[in-house]
Amino acid sequence: VSVGLLEFRNNEFYKLHNIYNAPFVTAASDPDLYTWVDGLAFDEQGNLWVENFNNSATGGLCVLSPDGKWIKLINVATSEKNRSKHVVISNKNPNIKVVSNVRVGAGLGVMDDNGTIANQSDDKAVFRHTFVDQNDKEVSPNSIYTLAQDLNGELWVGTDAGLFIISDLEQMFTSDACYRVIITRTDGSGLGDYLLNDEQINAIEVDGANRKWIGTQNSGLYLMSADGTETIQHFTTDNSPLPDNSIVSLAINQHSGEVFIGTGLGLVSYQSDAAEEESQIPNNNLFAYPNPVRENFSGVITITGLKNNTTVKITDSAGSLVAEVSSLGGIATWDGKDGAGKKVASGVYMAQCVSADGSQHALVKILIVH
Repeated sequence: VSVGLLEFRNNEFYKLHNIYNAPFVTAASDPDLYTWVDGLAFDEQGNLWVENFNNSATGGLCVLSPDGKWIKLINVATSEKNRSKHVVISNKNPNIKVVSNVRVGAGLGVMDDNGTIANQSDDKAVFRHTFVDQNDKEVSPNSIYTLAQDLNGELWVGTDAGLFIISDLEQMFTSDACYRVIITRTDGSGLGDYLLNDEQINAIEVDGANRKWIGTQNSGLYLMSADGTETIQHFTTDNSPLPDNSIVSLAINQHSGEVFIGTGLGLVSYQSDAAEEESQIPNNNLFAYPNPVRENFSGVITITGLKNNTTVKITDSAGSLVAEVSSLGGIATWDGKDGAGKKVASGVYMAQCVSADGSQHALVKILIVH
């Protein structure tokens, strides 16, 4: 039976959107077999952008407005593709949307609706199968498995043979340029290799510090620096509770920094040290945990609710500086030790938080009991 898109309101089923009341096409010659709905994304106006099975001239990117009306956008970026899956709305120019064709004829479609969704006469659109990197080498993936837009607006594209980056989505209308991260070899040769070259990249997520979490088909999970040149963590079944080195999906709770990792053998989570930054400090989300810190605690003390790159100075009750850390996104962590690496004594400690530009200040008290 054809299904489609299920809409829930207030945790209760509200409506089924299918080929009979929405501009969907089916993924088979029999319209009652099934309806394929993949990527979903809400824009700032509350419109829901929906990828439907678009392997025909009548297929396209469907948009559901907040008042319940459907619009279908048919253009070279969205129609007559083997398997459209992802929808990315630019965080620099929300009129620009990127969609993927994930397999046969794999590539990226980009469109600009000019802020007038219902009027398609002023839209721009292009679809690109092939890209050229900074070394003039052609990038033509057979499959595209994941898209992730970082905090700077760059689009990270995970494929069957590594990843590449589109630095400026608007440039796609006129250029096939892309960028690939190069990791310098440590053998003194001065040469380098493309990051995760020939690895199948199944999932990419961006955390509050703009770092990239990259899930691979065979070699586990990588946490890379914001520019991708430094490996911060590499988790596998050998050094972590991961049940499988095949990472199927990733999701991040941007408020808490918790990373959810889907594998072929189950789901695990990891509490990272970065989260989405707050717009200002102090705020209702500013606190430290655990607090109090008991004698048997051996982890890190986390301070949440910060702006990115907030300086946190830890002082004792006499006002002497004990430690200083900086936040990654909205989170700063302290290991409970002084500058010499020794655990601090019992007492009340002050975490003095100052935003990067020095304009915002906040104070959090931390009780340590040994």
